[in-house]
Amino acid sequence: MIIGLDFDGTINNMLETWIDWLNQRHGTTVKIEDVVEWELTKVFPTVSKKDLFAPLSDPDYWSAVTFKPNAVKVIKKLIDEGHEIYIVTSSHYRTLPPKIDKCLLAYLPFIKKENIIITYNKALINCDVLLDDAEHNLINFKGIKVLFDAPYNKKSTVADFRIASWEDFYELITELKIVGIGESNDK
Repeated sequence: MIIGLDFDGTINNMLETWIDWLNQRHGTTVKIEDVVEWELTKVFPTVSKKDLFAPLSDPDYWSAVTFKPNAVKVIKKLIDEGHEIYIVTSSHYRTLPPKIDKCLLAYLPFIKKENIIITYNKALINCDVLLDDAEHNLINFKGIKVLFDAPYNKKSTVADFRIASWEDFYELITELKIVGIGESNDK
């Protein structure tokens, strides 16, 4: 099966780290639960847009980003089982070097560099399954849409499936495999 995995907020805890980073530097007290919609500027109204996005270009920030429980283990297991895994991320070009070097490849060294796709339009990706935490990335995707649960996507109805953990995702992929999804793409 060909599986596309969003990186930020799905594999890693980028948002939690970002919020902590901004709180420490700007004296704010925002919590992850406060982010109930995609626009982060609304929960940090006193922080300039420049300061809000500054961490994303900082290698120290990306070194501090943690991963969702069992994400690395499940991704490795899916690869070992023969699934073709692509990391599909939407990023500004200035954030890419620290994000990829200090975070993605540091924790997922088994991901081939040619399997990292950077795009703002994830609907163009030809995968059997796309896992993402942002509903706007799933809207026009033509394969199976899986939404990783987050406070800002609670009202979303665009996904075929919603999961709360990497264990849930592994179980879903196993079930889809049983019913024959992606059979023609298996190695």
